Amino acid sequence: MKIFYNVFIFFLCCFQLVNAQQNTIKHKVKKGENVYRIGLKYGVSPEQIYQLNPGSSESIYVGQVLIIPSSKENSSTTTSTSQNTNGSFTHIVKQGETKFGLAKQFGISIAELEHDNPQIKDGLQVGHELTINKGTSGVSIPKKPSYTTSNPSTVDEAVETLKKANGKVEYYSYKIKPKETLYSLSVDAGMKPSEFLILNPELVNGVKEGDIVKMPKTETTKASSSIEENNSTTATIAATSSKYDNLVSTLDHSKNTELLFLFPYSEKEMSDRLRNVNQFSEVQDSVLRQNLEFYRGAQLAIDSLKKMGLKFDLDIVKMESEKLLLKPNPNKNARAVIWPFKNTKTEEATLMFATQDIPVVTLENTSTKPGLVNIYEAVPSQTTQREAILNYIKRNSSNNVIVINDKYRRESKNFISNWLPEAQFLNVKSNGTFQDDELLGLLQNSKNNIIIFDTDKNSTYLSTTTLLLSQVSNYNIQLAVIDSDLIPDDAEVSSKRFRILKMMYPSASALKQSNATNAFIKKYKYQYKSTPTQNVIYGFDITYDTLLRMAQSGSFENAVKNNVTEYINIKFDYRPNAKGSYDNKGVYIIQYDAESFLKELN
Repeated sequence: MKIFYNVFIFFLCCFQLVNAQQNTIKHKVKKGENVYRIGLKYGVSPEQIYQLNPGSSESIYVGQVLIIPSSKENSSTTTSTSQNTNGSFTHIVKQGETKFGLAKQFGISIAELEHDNPQIKDGLQVGHELTINKGTSGVSIPKKPSYTTSNPSTVDEAVETLKKANGKVEYYSYKIKPKETLYSLSVDAGMKPSEFLILNPELVNGVKEGDIVKMPKTETTKASSSIEENNSTTATIAATSSKYDNLVSTLDHSKNTELLFLFPYSEKEMSDRLRNVNQFSEVQDSVLRQNLEFYRGAQLAIDSLKKMGLKFDLDIVKMESEKLLLKPNPNKNARAVIWPFKNTKTEEATLMFATQDIPVVTLENTSTKPGLVNIYEAVPSQTTQREAILNYIKRNSSNNVIVINDKYRRESKNFISNWLPEAQFLNVKSNGTFQDDELLGLLQNSKNNIIIFDTDKNSTYLSTTTLLLSQVSNYNIQLAVIDSDLIPDDAEVSSKRFRILKMMYPSASALKQSNATNAFIKKYKYQYKSTPTQNVIYGFDITYDTLLRMAQSGSFENAVKNNVTEYINIKFDYRPNAKGSYDNKGVYIIQYDAESFLKELN
């Protein structure tokens, strides 16, 4: 009998598995994707993906195959909204939903929503049971998170369906980016491809990079594209890159968050000095200047996020001693510290933050002690940049690597040897020269010859590039440096040499000036009559990214593990290091190019 029971259970499980597979789709995770974006693509919720893929709520990785429930099955069996006998509706709040989005979804105002559901006045929480009454504008249960329930045939009909679902419709001009398709554009617009095509009939001939299309403003696009609006009288700067994760679209507005800045000055000192400064070059004290620059950028990020409706508490803590312990705050379920400019004297304070499990985001992690898992180095270090370009070179097994090395650069020689043990080293003399035959004897016809300059001597660059330029018809040659500050100024060595020989180097800053970057610089110049410094941009990007990660439904650490982001000038791709803390691996590989002068390779 027991055997019969086990066999029965076995066949029952097999039947359920086969039945489940018939209603699922397999999706291979690509770089930059997260569960939210994948769910959006297939019209399913993150929770439905989590159910079929244990562990996916914690993290997913590139190449992983996820089981996705079919949207057809979901639409017929899963709903969070039901109609009551008295004509009202009951809605269970799902992850990622907001008051604004729900009010727009049901065609009522936020005031009406809060009036009928006073429990959400202080914040919306997942699982809240809401009552939706028939308002003056009427209420209906939305079947899908899209704009239409019909197939419009004219622009007027498309606009009309948008108005029914979203009230007044506003548009902005959008420049098509590389690899975007009609489908991806329509998803971003919250429309069907047929509707988006009606609004942009020129796309019938194909989607081309650089073309300008009309994009309706939705709750998400208003937030992520507001930086592109030409309104220099406001400080609204909400930036995000379309290539990476958009944390604006997954905000949890119910979270109570608190962000603290650690500066060597009090909040009053910072604010008073910043109020009287336009040109930072006027500030003689270098420590004060870099902190003021960072804080100005941070203020712009804070203003931008507040205009998007994000709520959080802020404070500046003055570092007066090595010992620093923050008082517990039970009213906050997310706390983080931004400590822009650290030094070795403050390591004891870092240890105290670690005991309180508070994330500390800093430009540079100077701590040497292992186990500090709460430290996040926001700007890729020199070591990280070196690793990135050497790994880029290493990926191509057909590369023949030759290193032109100064004797005094022993540390970098050892670093390169550890990463590229097959590399051949050519040591230059004290005057920066070597025998031409030595280099020519190392070149190979059958491989791509990568010449790494590990020297700062202009004479070496001049003599080497002169020799290599004479050999470009005989060999495949490309230059590289592992430290960008080794590249000579154009006045000393013409960059034309580097463009012909396609020199590449690592960078912590983006090369391409996106629409978001250009708009940020334009608004900054208008407001402060000067160009934003690198520290200003660091202040904006780091503050903006930190607050958005804090405001996600999961923990700060989960948002770090699962999301790669990019804003004005920095790509945030945090990875754990050997010490247990996190490094930003978001390094750009830049190449001198004969046609475009410079271009990004990754």
